[in-house]
Amino acid sequence: MLAAIPWLGGFLACALSIGVEETPIEAPIVRVALFKNGLAVIDRRVTVPGPGRYRLDSVPTPAHGTFWVESDARVLSRVESRDVEVPIEEADSFYQEIVGRRAVIFFRDGRLPPAEGLVQRWIPFNNQNALTFSPGQAGHLVLETETGRTYVDTSSIVSIRSDGHPSAVAARRPVLLFDVEGTGEGGSTLRIQYLANGLSWAPSYRIDTSDPKRLHLEQSAVLLNELEDLDQVEVELISGFPNLEFARITSPLAAQSTWTDFFQQLQAGGAANSQSIFGNRMMTQQAITSNFAPAMLGPVSMGPLDPEREGVDMHYQPIGRVDLAKGASLNLSVATGGADYERIVSWTVPDVRDSQGRRRRGSDSDDDGSPWDALRFRNPLKIPMTTAPALVVASGQLLGQSASLWVNPGGETTLRVTKALSVQTRSIELEREGSREIVYVGADDFWRTEVDGELVVRNYRTEPVTLEIRRRFSGELIQSSETAETRLLEEGVATVNRRSELVWRTTLEAGEEHTWTYRYRVLVNK
Repeated sequence: MLAAIPWLGGFLACALSIGVEETPIEAPIVRVALFKNGLAVIDRRVTVPGPGRYRLDSVPTPAHGTFWVESDARVLSRVESRDVEVPIEEADSFYQEIVGRRAVIFFRDGRLPPAEGLVQRWIPFNNQNALTFSPGQAGHLVLETETGRTYVDTSSIVSIRSDGHPSAVAARRPVLLFDVEGTGEGGSTLRIQYLANGLSWAPSYRIDTSDPKRLHLEQSAVLLNELEDLDQVEVELISGFPNLEFARITSPLAAQSTWTDFFQQLQAGGAANSQSIFGNRMMTQQAITSNFAPAMLGPVSMGPLDPEREGVDMHYQPIGRVDLAKGASLNLSVATGGADYERIVSWTVPDVRDSQGRRRRGSDSDDDGSPWDALRFRNPLKIPMTTAPALVVASGQLLGQSASLWVNPGGETTLRVTKALSVQTRSIELEREGSREIVYVGADDFWRTEVDGELVVRNYRTEPVTLEIRRRFSGELIQSSETAETRLLEEGVATVNRRSELVWRTTLEAGEEHTWTYRYRVLVNK
């Protein structure tokens, strides 16, 4: 295998050699692209002056298959452990602070006199790494006294008094090594890119409808940094639904990785990835991070074709350079725009039958069958409206909050605002007497019957309302009043009874009551 790459054999021999001088380097983050699910594309850069071995003390924890080093030089990357100097706050244990210093050790057993001397080493038991001092920590301190070397069991210690207070200590840490060959005369730049957890963004929208005809839309983003300090880093916000099958699996290159952990993650990750978010009651919450767009108020117009966009549906929104400390969060405005809008009352009557035509207590969705005041408008931004919560306000007052689904620039969307309590609705369905007959579908026998339905709406407001009614049902439509639009729903294509939706649109005057009727034929499993 190595013979197929002429330079690789000698390169590996050099890379695996012992005692090669290591040059410490810094590879700062220069760019991050943030997904909404806790993941980020990290881009680090460093320029090395020539061939050699370079050591990066900050070891990333990349997702499997996403760690890549781009350079015009030949580069091998590996992770090893080294004794490096770390700030005292990052020490593995309290005991590291007193190594190399004179100390007086007091014991639990008051009959033992204090021991005084130079602390040469701290030896943790079973590689236990304690973060703070505790008398119960197992291990030994090697103490050089006037009478010789003493090994002190740390569990016997009640307190320690030492001279001075160091700002840094030596600790065993993983490091990332780069063995570089074939650099140019002026050196070579290494671009280190990988996918990691700990840095993400959460979008939200604010829609102001103080103007009765034109709304103001603002998109904001909250960034939370749990990765490391960012210093003037270029940040991009990603909207889209990428296929990242191994994003939650840690690369074997990461520090302290084992094959056992890696294969367990692969197995667990495969099971998780096979689960669909369709039919899950947490679908709306998951949609916020994945841009899945369920049909809540009917189909969403994705908008016209964008002549400036080609390729996959992934949008990167640059927001400039950002300073953000680890553990800090940031809220900023991303985009604003205005659009004409229409107020409507949307009433969706859910299907009350299962796939076998039987009536059930629940429905085919989380919709309770109430009418809703809603806003219908086109996305006025030059970027897609990503899936996110949308807050609707007017004249400084909060009106409601909904999940805004993915909408391309110029695409139409409908957002619920509040229940239309002053628009009264009633839905009735009755089986037509004497319409039953037995039919066979495969080995099953069904009742084939006809159902009459009636929808009644009364407007108790002092102004007209634009009404949109959606009646979902299982079966074959026979007739409907006022020529309703009929749509075949995707989930009903492969069932015994087709699932469809009737749609009426009309204007209901103040105080007016109106009735719509329909009839359909359905198969009911006996």
